[in-house]
Amino acid sequence: MGKKVLILFPDGWRVEECCVKSGSTTAPTAPLNLAAYLRKQGHHPIAAPHPVTGPRSFKMGSAPDALVIYSPWHSFSNTSAPMIQAVKNEYPDCITIMVMYETFSGFETSAMNECLELDYSVIPNEKEISVGEILRHGEPRCPGGFGKRSGIIYRDENNIPIHDGKRPYADDLSHLPYAGDELIQLVKSQPANKYNKVAILLERGCPKTCNFCPIRTTRARYRDPDTAACELESAIKIFGKQGVTSLAHEAFHKKDILEQFADHIIAKKLDIIWDIGARCDLIDDLDLLKKLKHAGVNVLYFGIETATEESRNRIGKPIKDIDIERAIEYSAQAGIAFHAAFMIGFPWENKAYMIKMKEMLHRITHKNNCGKYVLSKLIPFPGLPIENELVDAGILPRLTTFDDWNHPDEDSITIVERTTELDKTAYENSFNFVLSDVK
Repeated sequence: MGKKVLILFPDGWRVEECCVKSGSTTAPTAPLNLAAYLRKQGHHPIAAPHPVTGPRSFKMGSAPDALVIYSPWHSFSNTSAPMIQAVKNEYPDCITIMVMYETFSGFETSAMNECLELDYSVIPNEKEISVGEILRHGEPRCPGGFGKRSGIIYRDENNIPIHDGKRPYADDLSHLPYAGDELIQLVKSQPANKYNKVAILLERGCPKTCNFCPIRTTRARYRDPDTAACELESAIKIFGKQGVTSLAHEAFHKKDILEQFADHIIAKKLDIIWDIGARCDLIDDLDLLKKLKHAGVNVLYFGIETATEESRNRIGKPIKDIDIERAIEYSAQAGIAFHAAFMIGFPWENKAYMIKMKEMLHRITHKNNCGKYVLSKLIPFPGLPIENELVDAGILPRLTTFDDWNHPDEDSITIVERTTELDKTAYENSFNFVLSDVK
């Protein structure tokens, strides 16, 4: 018998794989895909935003059988925990399940230790499948667990959260059905103009080894391109041609899927303008770029990150200068603009390197098809190789914890403020220096 499942996500946040930020008016992708998956399993899901400030309370016409809450990893304590507690207080028999993006260094376990009202958490991979398994069990407790590599954190007989391994990667994302109806239902249930955009999921994961990225050394998994194109069609009817983009970080790993996706868009005559993430070393097919342009792609997002080939090798992203030049040139020939992303804050950076970074930004941003650039400061995501490097270099005093990111105090250090050769003042001055005189 299907269960009534309340799926909550924080109002004004994007909580997706490798995309967790506040201040967003983009409709949520992951919760809507979960809702479609659960409906296909025979459940009755409702996806809705929950408030992140002010008093927390929640009442429904009838008690939900389960709550699934999407949580930001660095704001669980003041964003998600109060809502979980409010639902559990009102409906004590409700099964509570958390999906935290991203998954870092036991953060889900720490969240469950802090919030005793939380019954389960799911961890990689294909988290919606793990949610479905919990709902099939149908009880707030399962002290015997769900078997090896279930991807589920549960509470044992002593109420201690434990798990038996991450779920194996799926070969693809074919388990995720069409979610357009869930988007329509969400938009109808909210005030007019609350959302002005949605990202359509095409791909998850990345097999590359960038030492700073939460999805490093994972597997690229793809959805059925026709299903994704049908969702695009529904989204265009709601938001217009500029209100749709793709949730695909490195879709060029499997070009045939991307080409099929473009073919479906062209065949359906969908009038859209969208962008897509791309590694410069994978942009080597001009004909594909021309087809993507025909399918509405107007921007490719290039994560160039650092200024030199040597520095890109050091961060596990061995993209050559010739790859960058080719990607920019091919994009220009196809009539597609590009956005370029860079970052500073790696431990080995010095004044000489910052000069090279300034030269790189100047050269890239003066390309005719450069639409936008971003220079950001390195975030030392917990548990990733770059965090270890920062600790070894003495820049961070220790590895960061769940409390550092959720209950910061004067001893918490979660941002990079210097390098081995640049103190805090020199680092800040270098950031401004790099940006000066850039287009």
